[in-house]
Amino acid sequence: MQRTLDTLATRFEDGSIPPETRFSLAQAAYGLDELNESAVRAMMRCHAEKQNRPAALALYRDFYAFLETEMDTEPSLETQNLAVEIKLAEGSRVSPKQGPARSRQVRTPDVMIAVLPLQNLGPQNIPSFVLLGLLDQLTCHLANFQAPAVISSNTTRQYLDHPPPLPTLQRELNVSYAVLGSVRAAGNDVCMSMQLVETETGRVIWSKILHCGQEEMYDLNAPIAAEIAQAVVPFVNIAELSRIRFEPVEALEPFHLVLRAKEAIFSLARDSFFDAGRLLDRALRLSPHLAQGHTLMAEWHSICVWQGWSDDPAGHYEAIERHARQALTLSPNTGRAMALLGHSRVIFRRQYDDALRLFEQALDSSPNDAETLVWTVPTLAYTDNARRAVDNGQRTLDLSPFDPFLFRNEHFLSLAHYAAGDFDAAVDLGLSCFRRNRNYSANLRVTIAALGASGRAAEAGELVACHKEVEPGFSIARYIERQSFRSAKDRAALAKDMLNGGLPS
Repeated sequence: MQRTLDTLATRFEDGSIPPETRFSLAQAAYGLDELNESAVRAMMRCHAEKQNRPAALALYRDFYAFLETEMDTEPSLETQNLAVEIKLAEGSRVSPKQGPARSRQVRTPDVMIAVLPLQNLGPQNIPSFVLLGLLDQLTCHLANFQAPAVISSNTTRQYLDHPPPLPTLQRELNVSYAVLGSVRAAGNDVCMSMQLVETETGRVIWSKILHCGQEEMYDLNAPIAAEIAQAVVPFVNIAELSRIRFEPVEALEPFHLVLRAKEAIFSLARDSFFDAGRLLDRALRLSPHLAQGHTLMAEWHSICVWQGWSDDPAGHYEAIERHARQALTLSPNTGRAMALLGHSRVIFRRQYDDALRLFEQALDSSPNDAETLVWTVPTLAYTDNARRAVDNGQRTLDLSPFDPFLFRNEHFLSLAHYAAGDFDAAVDLGLSCFRRNRNYSANLRVTIAALGASGRAAEAGELVACHKEVEPGFSIARYIERQSFRSAKDRAALAKDMLNGGLPS
């Protein structure tokens, strides 16, 4: 749909085309996407060029009312300025200036990835149906991530036993990346050599050698396929971030805007964090049906509150609910959005039972997704399920050992160990998180509390000073009022440990 919209926009923003034709093209784009402001502006300009100013302004009023009612927002400044320009043009034969042609903008292409069937190297033969089954499973696991887009395994199965050269693969399927590999079997032992390669250059971005038994190869729900998918996607994202790092924001597709926003969010530097919010807003205006964008926007609002940067926590909670629900509407089997929604229900409303039900659904949907697992960890720690929290947190680290946001996953596991009473493990993980990101205030608090609980408060000085820089107005008394341990006794113990660690009462 986005490719169709881009093609339509290239034409309806071309001033050399008659206004009647441009209006029809913009109307078609608006029919596909009722939030497409470029199409609305194009229709307004066409009316104005035909000297039908009332129709242009009526279109603007209707669009304004729609946004206000459905989204509690208003048109962009560019659209508002166009309406003012049309009003001021009354009595003039001069048409509002045509917007910049979309064809002149540099647009990054869609990111596509293809999975090729594994090549059997012997000495023992593995049946073709097993290799094709693994191809189907790996493709399905990657497709669950929504982005990058994945070529259907019905297409790539043609390459069984005769993989094409990378330039041929790029030309035939228009893919930027390929997952390929080989398998060797001897007795019950199987060795799989996997690579993620860039099709244009042949550069290997990720590689791994995996060992399993033949029975796992024949498993109808082979865990090894999920493990490979978990490893591939972060490295594609890293490669794409490197490729677009110096591209202007206006040239980026929604997927790339989300990638850049995610990187900015987890720096946890205040200015870049709010820049990330603007990037996500732009991505969702360009592509309101991008579930991945809605999930990350919900996370952005959650972090804003817990970093102490929000003047309206209730408003941020409403935004979390809205975006997480929209992500689930767009992608009902997205365990990440479901788990994030459960996490927010506890953090903001202490709706523990509701959250635990959401977690069970999320894990049924995405049992091997690190991002789904990690959101369950804090609530399990808060609800006397500390051992399960530790298991889920450790499983997250195992599934995504090179996660760009490893510091967050370490913090959540640190919290789980703290709740389980293993304070030294909590400190070790908390200090590792601190070394990766000094600005993560939630981690600072838990690590300081673990140091206070283990009688090591003398080691907390640097963390306390850093916490004061990040949250200068912090007090334990105010924090504990909204802290999420289910038991009042546990909240009181946390307050005491943080006080012993050196945080201000």
